Amino acid sequence: MSQAKFVEDAGIEVQRDDVQGEKNRLGRGLTRGDDLSQPLTAIGQGKKVLIVAPQPFYQDRGTPIAIKYVLLALTELGYEVDLLTYPLGETIPIDGVRYLRLSNPLKFDHVPVGFSWQKVFLDILLAARLPFVLRRQSYAYIHAVEEAAYLTVLYRPWHKTRILYDMASSIPEQLQINPTFRSLRLLSLFNWMEKWLLRRVDLVVASAGLGGIVRRLSPKTPMHEWSFPSQAPVVPHESIEALRSELGFDKDDKVIVYTGTFEAYQGVDDIVAAMPLVLAQSPSAKFVLIGATEQKHIDALKAKVEVSLAEKVRILPRRSKADVQCFLELADVLLSPRKAGRNIPLKIFDYLAAGKPIVASNIDAHRAIIDETLAVLVAPNAEGMAKGINQLLGDPQRMDELHDAALRYAESNLSWNSFLTFIQSLGR
Repeated sequence: MSQAKFVEDAGIEVQRDDVQGEKNRLGRGLTRGDDLSQPLTAIGQGKKVLIVAPQPFYQDRGTPIAIKYVLLALTELGYEVDLLTYPLGETIPIDGVRYLRLSNPLKFDHVPVGFSWQKVFLDILLAARLPFVLRRQSYAYIHAVEEAAYLTVLYRPWHKTRILYDMASSIPEQLQINPTFRSLRLLSLFNWMEKWLLRRVDLVVASAGLGGIVRRLSPKTPMHEWSFPSQAPVVPHESIEALRSELGFDKDDKVIVYTGTFEAYQGVDDIVAAMPLVLAQSPSAKFVLIGATEQKHIDALKAKVEVSLAEKVRILPRRSKADVQCFLELADVLLSPRKAGRNIPLKIFDYLAAGKPIVASNIDAHRAIIDETLAVLVAPNAEGMAKGINQLLGDPQRMDELHDAALRYAESNLSWNSFLTFIQSLGR
């Protein structure tokens, strides 16, 4: 395999073939017959886009995964991209992408999901670096992710460049989860700041489920909602059976899988609390929870599992997106509990592409994409989660219906060419 080092960053090596594999998995490659107004190579040729992403890139978690899709699409459309991002994460060599990483004077080795003092410090460095980047290069537009949009708007008197606000989440909603920011005065301030921002950017592309916030606070701002590409995982049968054996599961076990972070708002505790209710009715059920970022999170969750049920539960650290595909194929049922936030969990797109029955909390974040034709929607608590899982395990016909519906949805809405057409429209 060929290998390539990042031009500016120090010594991080990754397989270039990994990027090509992602392209092939998504069914990439346009022809003149596709729904694009110009030949592919002419759409963005000679144009540069700046993406400002205040996250570790690349890591297999929500927003970085979304940014990766955008990078792949922009470069396929002929754009060159400068990516201003944190000093942490895997450097994926993508032709046409130049990484502009921040320094790491405090030697952080990770940045937690959500608010953290590490993130505050790195955002201060980002604020200091951004004007130098804007002064050295002109861009067709700036793609500013989450809080980076505030900085690009504040600096606008000096750069005059069109700003696309990638609203991956509602920042006031995210901060409200943290006890530090629950005072009414602070929440009022954050809500005012969100309204101020939405009225000063040129375009908002929000996570599905957040459109209502944008329309309420800034009805005149052009707005779209993200729908990300995903393809059914292609996993050899031998790999699935090897994983089943590694987990210690029998062929007749019903495997119930959750993927994602273990943050409190994700509702993973509800899955643990639902386990006794499920196993009382379906003793062949086995649970797999994937996505812990630290061993202490695994230990804390294991401590909540009843001792008599421990052999039926596997709690695992975060895996690569490629590895997760194998778990999705192994699963009989996929879970998406959620307690807070109106933005759709990115995993829902992969769940649908996998064509497996889904049990999800009946909240606005999920209803932005799925309804009763695509999933079993349940009350956002342990009893609801258990009821939905038991309903599916006891009704094979319903499981088959959801399987077929999910695959039809993915084929119609989650293709790579549809995503390319959407990204093309953002540059106009």
